[in-house]
Amino acid sequence: RIKPSGNARGTWLLNGIIFCGQCGGSMTGHTDCKTWQAYYCNTRKSKGKAICDAPTLKVELIDPYIEEKIRSS
Repeated sequence: RIKPSGNARGTWLLNGIIFCGQCGGSMTGHTDCKTWQAYYCNTRKSKGKAICDAPTLKVELIDPYIEEKIRSS
């Protein structure tokens, strides 16, 4: 399993290739209080929930799904 670390942009499995399903903005990985890791919409972070109310995507759910799809293709 590929594990993301810290908040460094280059260490997240899906950085640069995952986009928000609501607004089309890019999504970036982050760690919240060192307890869970997720991808969040950069548009929501910079312009607010009124512009994009997309939820965060938990890394523990999305990364294994994508890895399995890659391995099985």
